[in-house]
Amino acid sequence: MSTQALTKIVKGTRFFAPWADSNAEWEVLSARGGACRCVIVSEDDKGCKRSFAKEEIQRILQWAAFTQDIYDKSNAFFVGLQVGQIVHYNNGFNGFVRCRVVEHEGRNQLQQIALVGSWEDRDLQPHSYHVKCIRSEMVWTPHAGLVFEAPQYANKDRSIDPTGLEPLKLG
Repeated sequence: MSTQALTKIVKGTRFFAPWADSNAEWEVLSARGGACRCVIVSEDDKGCKRSFAKEEIQRILQWAAFTQDIYDKSNAFFVGLQVGQIVHYNNGFNGFVRCRVVEHEGRNQLQQIALVGSWEDRDLQPHSYHVKCIRSEMVWTPHAGLVFEAPQYANKDRSIDPTGLEPLKLG
């Protein structure tokens, strides 16, 4: 985040920050010295005002850019997958969910098809979450950082390679 270019905080700058029980969109009304007077422009609580330090807004904008970059890289991984391709979601402790790439709602998502690797017996029972997902053919899009085949996957040196493992028998 420290390498992120600083945004000049001026009248009209917009950002998101907590207010009551929401993450409201704020707009800078005026900036003087190190402080800014801001107003909520999103529907809930529209018109509420408060002051922010310019440094605080700067950190909020840097964090938003950082998290957007993470989202964009994860999304790019899914866009680059081929329908029918097999990938493996790491559920932790070398327990993987084998998934098939399907097109759903106009984008590539994963359909859980098998469990491979190390799972507890309770995870293989009919009432367990992933068994229910497999049987209902649920689709989802986890973060690419948890998908073994993704460049963002950070655990290759600490986890088994699930690609050649046999599916486990489900209860």
